Amino acid sequence: MNSVRARLGNLCDQITLHPSLVRAIRDAEAGTALDEVLTLVQGADTPDPGRLARLLEEIEQACAGMGVVLGVTKRFTPLPELSADADTAEPPTWICPAGRCARIVFDEETGAAGPPHCAALDTQMAALQVL
Repeated sequence: MNSVRARLGNLCDQITLHPSLVRAIRDAEAGTALDEVLTLVQGADTPDPGRLARLLEEIEQACAGMGVVLGVTKRFTPLPELSADADTAEPPTWICPAGRCARIVFDEETGAAGPPHCAALDTQMAALQVL
């Protein structure tokens, strides 16, 4: 499930950062697969990882056929150095609000935009206080 979570996190990251990618996925005739992925992620039950993997592969293959590559690994900025002052709170790290994907956004990446958005769930990502 970890590789599926990573791929799902990548898809969520990409469609959040580039909303036009949703149209590209639909243009690649993988809109039904995208809709099912989003429905599974939004559901109350834990999705079947095998089904998610097949749907993600269908999306990626359809897009690759049109020259759109989704399998790009995102490089994260390193965590800030830990403070020696125990009373100083570190900024939050943002994670998938449903715990369904491996997407992580560090506070330094958010800038003035505020909390990052999860396109799959259409909500703010969940704050995780590290230390």
